[in-house]
Amino acid sequence: MTHPKLAKSKGHTEASAVQSIKSRFNLSINPIETMVFLVTLGFFAKSIYQLVNETDILHAATLQKQSDRSLASTPRAKAAIPNETQDLELTCVASHQKFSTRSGKIRLNGALCAQSLNQSKVSIESATLSLKMDAFVDQETQRFSTQPLPLLNGENLIRVDQISSGKKAFSTQLSVVRESSEQM
Repeated sequence: MTHPKLAKSKGHTEASAVQSIKSRFNLSINPIETMVFLVTLGFFAKSIYQLVNETDILHAATLQKQSDRSLASTPRAKAAIPNETQDLELTCVASHQKFSTRSGKIRLNGALCAQSLNQSKVSIESATLSLKMDAFVDQETQRFSTQPLPLLNGENLIRVDQISSGKKAFSTQLSVVRESSEQM
């Protein structure tokens, strides 16, 4: 059984039947949209082909713990080891303190030296690195601590200023000598 619109009767041809279907559904084909669709379809098909047929793309990565890797096998092993952080405890007695370390970074810790309980800020300045920063101050324990400061090989000059009520209450100069890895 044929559709009445498609049936050939009284001068209706097949072309006029297709024309009537197009007009009924209002179909129009944009050539640019067709090209974009075909290009996208091509990329999608290529991706599926590679996913199915090229299994070497999906190889599993082998993970290993940091402790399993040998630092001695790398050519820069001696330079990589001293990048640990060393804690340095500062005192309120000396205005100039000297330290020596092989570490690549230091963390400064110490007591607040001002007599006032409203200690507000501890400022750190590294003249060697042209770096300024504030320390973390714990008002309850009256202590401060910094985040790790990087060191260069040789002498590193650092100034620690404790500021209370907007005035410098205590200041100390640090000379931290980082020994190079060849001196180990």
